[in-house]
Amino acid sequence: MAVFKGNKMKNLLLASTAVVLLSSATPGFAQGVGSGAWVSVEGGVAAISTGYDSYMYSVESTDPDAETIPGTGINMFFEVGINIPNTPYSVGLGFRNSSNGSSLYESTYDSFYSSYDTSDSSNEGSFTTLDFEIGRDIGLGGVGSGRVTLGVRGAQVGIASSGYYSDYYSSGYNSQSASFIGAGPRVALEASVPVMNRVSFDAEVGVAMLFGTTTSSSDSYSYGGGPSGYSIHGPSRSSSDTSSSTVTNIDFSAALSYLIGSNSKVSLGYRSESFTGLNLGGYGYADTMTDQGAFLKFTTGF
Repeated sequence: MAVFKGNKMKNLLLASTAVVLLSSATPGFAQGVGSGAWVSVEGGVAAISTGYDSYMYSVESTDPDAETIPGTGINMFFEVGINIPNTPYSVGLGFRNSSNGSSLYESTYDSFYSSYDTSDSSNEGSFTTLDFEIGRDIGLGGVGSGRVTLGVRGAQVGIASSGYYSDYYSSGYNSQSASFIGAGPRVALEASVPVMNRVSFDAEVGVAMLFGTTTSSSDSYSYGGGPSGYSIHGPSRSSSDTSSSTVTNIDFSAALSYLIGSNSKVSLGYRSESFTGLNLGGYGYADTMTDQGAFLKFTTGF
């Protein structure tokens, strides 16, 4: 009985020691700005790519003088969080929106039949994410500090295009859009490694599995006649489709950060994000969307 009590007391002491160590391990990572609450605001460039195929305008591949006018891509991020006092744990809420703006394609060229063959189209891609996460501070073997987070991510990812064409035979208009909406678990690892006085290298990588629904729709009309005056193209038409999708979402960022005072820092870096398995359909098809670009972020703690 004495041995049992001794082992029990020993286990209790070990457990108590472990709790103390866990509570003091890299306390208050808080994005590297103290041990209380924090707020981050970020803005940057968005360069969204979908590999989206538009089947509307075959002249796009035959006009050497065609002009593509890219849209202005903007990526914005906001995060607020708080470290739970006297523990290595934190709770955070983040919001991100990214859009490549509306890119335009314009083409007017001479063909065998006419010098008035034209094609004009616009394409836009965007996504929005909302995160709720619980984090735990971790050590990086004396090299720096870090945090592991586990949470839930909701996301909306979409593409839209519209255009007009006119040639010797016909004219027409087409608009199409597709959107994925879903949610699922996300896990991420953050790290901050000092480089020199007040300067650190910060990085984050996250993976999410999103379960949701993809909806695609299109509307079009065309009209015209050939040399004999008969109608070549059919009337207006509309279509829509809804399906279940499982999307893999991976994000990565790296930045150099400069500490301002004791509770704020500014970061300049580069980020990349991808969504795979979107199944965005219509007259074209996109299974993957990627976004990348430079960013500037300000974080302050209080």
